[in-house]
Amino acid sequence: MVSSLGSPVQTVVYGLVFKDLSKLLGRTYDFGQFVSKVRFNCGLIMIVGGVRSIFTWLGFVVWMQFGERQQIRARKQLFDLFFKRKIEWYDTKISLMGEIAQVNRCIEELRSGNAEVLGILAQTCCSIIFLLITSMYHSWSLTFVFIASSPLMALSTWYFGRLTYRYADLENNITSKGSKLLDWNFMSGDIVRLFNGKISEIFKFNEIVDDSATAFYKMTNALSVNVGILRALSFIAVVQGFWFGNYMIRIGKLEISQVFTSFATCVLLGSNIGSLADLVATLNKAKAAAVTIANFSLESENSNEYGESPNATHGHIEFRDIGFKYPNRNERALGNFNLNIEAGTLNFIIGKSGSGKSTLSQLFLKFYHPDNGKILLDGKNIEEISSDWLFENTTLIQLDSIIFDTTLKENVSLAVVQRFLSIDDTPELMIEDACEFALLSHLISELPKGYNNKVSSSSLSGGQKQKIALARAKIRDTPILILDEAVSAVDIKDKELLLKSIKQWRRGRTTIIITHETNYIGDGDNVILMENGQVKAEGTYNDLKKENIIAKANFDLERKTFDAMEEDKENNKGGPSRFSLYEQLRNPVILQDLEKQVSGVELDERPEDLMTVLSILNYCRKTIDAKIWITVGIFSSIISAVVTPVFSYCLSKLLLNMVNSSIDSNKKYVSADLILWSSIIIGLSLFDGFVSYISLFLLNYSGERWIVNLRKLVFNKISDQSMAFFDTETTKPAELTALLMNDTRDLRNLVSEFLKVSIVLIIMLLTGIIWSILSGWKLSLVGISFVPLILLVTGVYNRLLEVFENKYKNSIAELENSCHETASGLKTIFSLNLKDHFSSVFELKLFNIERVAFRRSLSTSSGLALQELCTSVATATILYYGMFLVANSDYSQTQLLEVTTILSMTLTHAGSLLKQIPEIARGQRVGTYLIKILGLPSSPCEVEGNLKLHKLYNSKDLIRFNDLSFHHPNRISSTLLNVCFKVAKGETISIVGQSGLGKSTIVSLLTRLFDIDSNQIYLSNYDIKNIEVERLRELIAIVPQTPKFFEGTIYENLTYGLGRGVNQEKVLDALIRSNSYEFISSLPLGLDTIIGGGLNSLLSTGQLQRLSITRALLRSPQILILDECTANLDLENTAVIFKLVHELAQTNLTIIIITHEVEMMQLADKLVVLKNGRVSEIGSFDTLYGKRGELFSIVTDVA
Repeated sequence: MVSSLGSPVQTVVYGLVFKDLSKLLGRTYDFGQFVSKVRFNCGLIMIVGGVRSIFTWLGFVVWMQFGERQQIRARKQLFDLFFKRKIEWYDTKISLMGEIAQVNRCIEELRSGNAEVLGILAQTCCSIIFLLITSMYHSWSLTFVFIASSPLMALSTWYFGRLTYRYADLENNITSKGSKLLDWNFMSGDIVRLFNGKISEIFKFNEIVDDSATAFYKMTNALSVNVGILRALSFIAVVQGFWFGNYMIRIGKLEISQVFTSFATCVLLGSNIGSLADLVATLNKAKAAAVTIANFSLESENSNEYGESPNATHGHIEFRDIGFKYPNRNERALGNFNLNIEAGTLNFIIGKSGSGKSTLSQLFLKFYHPDNGKILLDGKNIEEISSDWLFENTTLIQLDSIIFDTTLKENVSLAVVQRFLSIDDTPELMIEDACEFALLSHLISELPKGYNNKVSSSSLSGGQKQKIALARAKIRDTPILILDEAVSAVDIKDKELLLKSIKQWRRGRTTIIITHETNYIGDGDNVILMENGQVKAEGTYNDLKKENIIAKANFDLERKTFDAMEEDKENNKGGPSRFSLYEQLRNPVILQDLEKQVSGVELDERPEDLMTVLSILNYCRKTIDAKIWITVGIFSSIISAVVTPVFSYCLSKLLLNMVNSSIDSNKKYVSADLILWSSIIIGLSLFDGFVSYISLFLLNYSGERWIVNLRKLVFNKISDQSMAFFDTETTKPAELTALLMNDTRDLRNLVSEFLKVSIVLIIMLLTGIIWSILSGWKLSLVGISFVPLILLVTGVYNRLLEVFENKYKNSIAELENSCHETASGLKTIFSLNLKDHFSSVFELKLFNIERVAFRRSLSTSSGLALQELCTSVATATILYYGMFLVANSDYSQTQLLEVTTILSMTLTHAGSLLKQIPEIARGQRVGTYLIKILGLPSSPCEVEGNLKLHKLYNSKDLIRFNDLSFHHPNRISSTLLNVCFKVAKGETISIVGQSGLGKSTIVSLLTRLFDIDSNQIYLSNYDIKNIEVERLRELIAIVPQTPKFFEGTIYENLTYGLGRGVNQEKVLDALIRSNSYEFISSLPLGLDTIIGGGLNSLLSTGQLQRLSITRALLRSPQILILDECTANLDLENTAVIFKLVHELAQTNLTIIIITHEVEMMQLADKLVVLKNGRVSEIGSFDTLYGKRGELFSIVTDVA
């Protein structure tokens, strides 16, 4: 408010100066008196400018900190919601990660709307009020004439502001879809590549980007029209005010000082009102962002569960008459379910996939709530027990173990972080004991930094991840332990050792082991057999075997023979509902035209030094396809810039007329040029409004066109990277998604702002300076002397903002990565009771943001304050020297008015352009990042090879691994050394080895997910590097160890990457062969059921694995790879897959099996046994087992 007083105070002083000039010309003042008065008043202008700059600096620091507080509150609210919402909300939420990414962007827009923009708005509004008061004080009648067009301005701002908000909200919604798509591509890039989904993903992304751009074009059009209207009306107001003021002087009602003060204040008033257009547009974007944040925050009922915390627990668990149905399922997962688990007992729960086994743990830990019945713990209803207490006393380890991006030591010690002051206080002996128990010693010995080596989900094998999860369970040592398929990915020998250790460790404590494997159940172990949501049988394993219950439940497949399945197919010709296929994609060849050939760079860390704007624009000039519109937009900006000094010149003519009227003794002086100059100004106002609209719209349009192309290019470039690309610190999914969908919005400023600002600044300065020199060179030289100062301030200011904007955005990226990790691992965080720890980590990252943001606000505010100070000093100096020249008869009053008006307005406008620098600095950061990605060479494994291999020829060495060696520095389980073996066409082989020794790596290399040297892998005697990668992957289908699906219908997921041509009969046949038909038919929407993301949890892991097998079968591959495909299946479905593999082997299909299961090994014609990354032995199962070598060691507990 104090800084806002500067403008009206300075205008009053300006009026006094011209009053003194009128007295000098009227012979009332002599030379000495006049110079003394002018010196005092000009000094006062500088003092006011200095005071104003101080309060401007302070005000902007406060406002920017206010904006940061709003951001901090919003981010805290978003993070707190992670832990307040019920887990079932996440499991049914579609596009969760996409919405989180979009909400993060909206928080940034909310901060902007509550920081600098709100500060400028407050200052502008206060200036308008003070200017209005000042003008009203000097002449209320003249003021009313000046502001007569204000209602039209307000109407325009309201109407086009509504349109801006509408299209900003639409853009947010569309980019949320884009964020969801990117998250799938970056989190599951292997699936996208293996199933040839790259092209379809690129086109879907392109469509989303184009739709987002259309929304932006409509928004910027509304904004540009409003700016043009306000600019024209504010200039026209000058003419109407001048005419009335001139008239009042001629009739003696007003003095020139009153008119000039009102005139100057109203000119500033119009300028301030005109600037509201951009501010209101930004506020409307912030409003749309706030609505998006609010909708996300209020989308579901929060889980505010508070209950008792018992002193201790014995572990007696009862399920009484439990009924439960998942939201998207017709059948009940549990129906009138009853189970009694005695305290201190170890219980194995077995049953078919989908029988309700895992549902028990979900209900016990209150992730879901039963529809009826109750669950008791030591006789107390768990609904009355605190969820936090349950988590503290229960450990749940699930199949898909979440590994956090930190050291192995911290991944284990996280489990007990609540028991110590900090994670670093966890005793080393506890960690070592837990790791030794989980058989992690071998892994730790291979890690360069041992316990302190950083690990992640992508750097470990499935078995290694499960071992770390077991180490967490051991170190927690809670009264209740639930293991849900917790060792399914561990190799045979280690699995048996672990289960023996678990039984010894958990003796006398309540333990539930959910599994489909009965090999490791002892005769005396208690077994609970579930079927169709009920307990079918319970007793010791030996008793159930004697009664033949287990055999009938798990191995008697006569109930569902393939003949019966065929009969089901005939009886259900309609089958599950099938739905629309993907639309046929356009020719992908056009994508190649978007790529640029650039030198490769490494993307291993965030850049500290940003590229200059000109370097970014020069590098990306070929991607700017709207050059003609940019040229027109810049030309319009130049015209608009030239209008300013022209307008100033015309205005000086009107001012001269006003001065002449004030000194005319009869007060009847009327210039014949009055109408001419007024008409010219009106014409200039309308013309300037139009070119302002053209300039703003075209440059914003061109900027958006540019980032649309860059988004497509960058996504295409990332799609052409090997999977190694995603293993670095700077390529985490959350950061890449934010970069492409959120941060690129800042990049458009380099076209819409930087080009305009720099060119307009140069033109404006040159035009103003040349014009003023022609009018009077002496005074012009004084004005020119301030140009280096303004340029120096601009350069220093820009450099400071480069540094602090980069640090600020890096801290935001780290926080958003942390939020993404938290959202991805919520069940693990709840299960291990890690809410407080992750909240503390979040708070630390927030504190870092606040620290960097404070320094950023100091530098940003300093630039704005210096701009105002420089403008005030320059204006006062020019005014003083100009008055001195007039008093000394070196200048005429005409020259004075022309030069001072032109120079003052030119320097004022040039200084005000500094306000655009923060936005330009943000654009520099994202531009630097995008160029680093575009500079990456495309991975050979994704782009090389042009051999279209239509069929695989009969050969004894269909696949040949020729001295294959491979090591990825960012992965632990990826080292292979001199691997040599062959696979004949139609042969079934099994690759066997302990967890983390390279089995899955071989498959990844065969499918070209990573780069290898030439002549290391051959297919049909062709180096796979020479085969077209899409064709190679068409020939090969894989069932991965962990089933992954995007958020879409089951049908869309099953036919992913196939496009058109998949008929319903083929889908039904594949469903029946994988034993998936029955449970698909039970779903309310059949094949149209949405799965993927969080929705995967609404299907059992076994059901998802069967869908994964179905997806592979639909491709009719010539090579089928099964990577632990039965690890998550019950015995019945495992038997079905055994039979399926046997049948497929008879069709001359080549099958590669990666497994830890002896039964699967025995299906293979040949085993390839790995040890320490090398081929240890090759042969049939019986032969190798008889040798008592490495295979024997793997499948038995004999060393």
